[in-house]
Amino acid sequence: MGIYNPYSGEAGMAAYPRFQRLFVPLRTGSLPTVMTVLIMMMAAVIFLLDLAVPLGSGIPFLYILPVFLSLTLRSQWHTFLTGLGCGALTLLGFWFSEPGEPLLQDLAFTNRALSLVGIWGLVLLDSSRRGAMQALRTTQEELVDFLENAPVGIQLMDSQGRILRANPALLTKLGYSRPAFEGHRITEFCAVPDQGHRLLEMLERGEPVKNLEMEFVHNDGTIRYLLVTANGHHKNGRLVHTRCFLRNVTQQKLAENALRESESRFRMLANSAPAMIWMCDAQGQCTYFNDQWCNFTGRGYEEHLGDGWQKSVHPKDRPRCLAAFHQALRARRPLSVEYRLHRWDGTYRWIHDDATPRTDSDGTFLGFIGSCTDITDAKEAEQILRRSHETLEALVRRRTEELELSNDDLRAAELTLRGLLDNLPIAVFTTDTRGRIETFNKHAAALWGRHPTVDEPADTFFELHGMYHTDGSRMAFHETPMAQALRTNRPLYNQELVVERPDGSRRVVVVNVIPRQDAEARLVGAIHCLTDITERKWAEQEITAYSEALRTLSHRLSSTQETERRRLHGELHDKVGQNLTAMGINLDILRARMPEDAPEDLLQRINDARGMVEDTTGRITDLMTELLPPMLEDLGLASALRSYVGQFTRRTGIAVTMRGRDPNPRLDPDIEIALFRIFTEALNNMAKHAQAGHGWVELQVRPGKVRLIIRDDGVGFDPDRSNDSTRWGMMTMRERARSIGGEFRVMSHPGEGTSVIVETRRPS
Repeated sequence: MGIYNPYSGEAGMAAYPRFQRLFVPLRTGSLPTVMTVLIMMMAAVIFLLDLAVPLGSGIPFLYILPVFLSLTLRSQWHTFLTGLGCGALTLLGFWFSEPGEPLLQDLAFTNRALSLVGIWGLVLLDSSRRGAMQALRTTQEELVDFLENAPVGIQLMDSQGRILRANPALLTKLGYSRPAFEGHRITEFCAVPDQGHRLLEMLERGEPVKNLEMEFVHNDGTIRYLLVTANGHHKNGRLVHTRCFLRNVTQQKLAENALRESESRFRMLANSAPAMIWMCDAQGQCTYFNDQWCNFTGRGYEEHLGDGWQKSVHPKDRPRCLAAFHQALRARRPLSVEYRLHRWDGTYRWIHDDATPRTDSDGTFLGFIGSCTDITDAKEAEQILRRSHETLEALVRRRTEELELSNDDLRAAELTLRGLLDNLPIAVFTTDTRGRIETFNKHAAALWGRHPTVDEPADTFFELHGMYHTDGSRMAFHETPMAQALRTNRPLYNQELVVERPDGSRRVVVVNVIPRQDAEARLVGAIHCLTDITERKWAEQEITAYSEALRTLSHRLSSTQETERRRLHGELHDKVGQNLTAMGINLDILRARMPEDAPEDLLQRINDARGMVEDTTGRITDLMTELLPPMLEDLGLASALRSYVGQFTRRTGIAVTMRGRDPNPRLDPDIEIALFRIFTEALNNMAKHAQAGHGWVELQVRPGKVRLIIRDDGVGFDPDRSNDSTRWGMMTMRERARSIGGEFRVMSHPGEGTSVIVETRRPS
């Protein structure tokens, strides 16, 4: 590579001094020896002319010509020796000249002095010129060295954008050779040609160009990002040439793109998670909320940033929530707190908030990342279970003496109820198109029972752990939600399956899979959200067992009541009834044997006692009928119902219409008693709560089944919002119906009366 000469070419020639341009051909095309001989011959001829011409002529001034010619020689010594020789010849010419008139001698001396001044003036001028040229060459060499070794790219362009010169740094950055780059327009190397046109337009207008980002095509076809700083040289208002400085920022640009892609992936992951996710910095100022949080509160994203999220916390929970938050922030430890959060519909929902400290690669604390789960339903379920527990305790207390349950059974039931509720963690992880895990959270690791190495080939979703259908059968890989989502490129929601962990334990989970796509809509993997519902499944099984135990308890209670009724009926009939009958007979005998003059008040007391015996006998008879209607055993269910309806109407004043007949053959005694008890319970509820004016009882006999219907025109009620006593009564009637293999239904609405329907099978 030659040394760059800024004075090369036509433009360079225009920059030379005029006198220097005159001798460029002589310097570059004549031999020094020939020029030296010519100068010596010229000096000799001038010397001879000086001797031949009289004193006072201007011949000595001709010595300036040889000195002037010596300026074309490369060496400064040529000019110095030529000046010295010409000066000596001038003096010798004066010495050897013939003496003349004094005036001519003075003129000759003056001419020769002026000639010597001219000669040595040229010598000194040449010395100064040669020093300046040497300094200029040194400066040029330093500038060329700076240009060639500068770490940043430097190029010169003409007004048309044609590259005149480029330094090695720029050629290395773009991978081109000098011939392949210089002489071409800059737009030929721009990935976006409009960027090159824009640069030229700005320079043409004289606008400053500083750190303009442009995309250049590397020789290997890849893109290089360069920051361009340029300025133009204008002459007569027109752009002559430009100077451009180019700095490579490709790595920085790629890092920024990677950072944006990572942030985009995080936001997509956070917005796809079913939980509400937030982030804060080391000062506790919240910097991010995902879509689920904003959709939950109904407030804008900007309103939550900083301390704005605190406005959504319930005023009563806010001090406790903030105290826990700031304490965890100061200690830089995980945060777990429950509070009520304002929802978009104006209600407050209970939230469980878990947050984990964030650190960089150096361990510097960066803030928290947290996830919130709505646990209101769990709270309500806990309250329902608590009320059920309280109801059960009240029932047990009321029936303790009759059922004689042990304290151990009560404690066991209490422990069963307290173990039904638990918080369910949410596991989130992402996979590529082959199922290899890319990222995962701590709940996923807890669910799997291990911490996999990210992107290891064996750690696919199917190979990490076995998966099973809910019936226990093994799930093939193509049946997994992940395989289905990747195969169809469609999301799958609420897929329930069983996951087996490395220790052999199994967890029941609900899986939601969302495919991930890149900017060109190509499938790149999937996002998996797994909710562990194992505890909920266990709770459902325990609730089922509890319900079965409760039905068994109710059946035992009904059986015990019937046994007690029969026992009391027998006691009243065999003992109390007989004693009252004997007491009546004795009073009759005593009154018959009283003398005629017996005191009137004594006879009155005997008559009163006789009336009390008869009244007590009647009440005991009614009680015996209530305990065990004799007509139920003697005449059948329909007759017993009709008889009880008459007594109910006389006692309450509510007119009840009875229709129906007994099935033939008669029902099993246990079925008749159960239907009769449901009937009496329904009439008692009618008298207590219905405020009815009329009631209807219908016993329907159908092939293979019997249906008993009790209706009223009372105020009605909402079965889903009934009080404890009403629920207990309905539960008792329902369990009596189930004990005989029947079905029990209650249909009622406020203001529309109530219908109780019992249906059971009967022999054909």
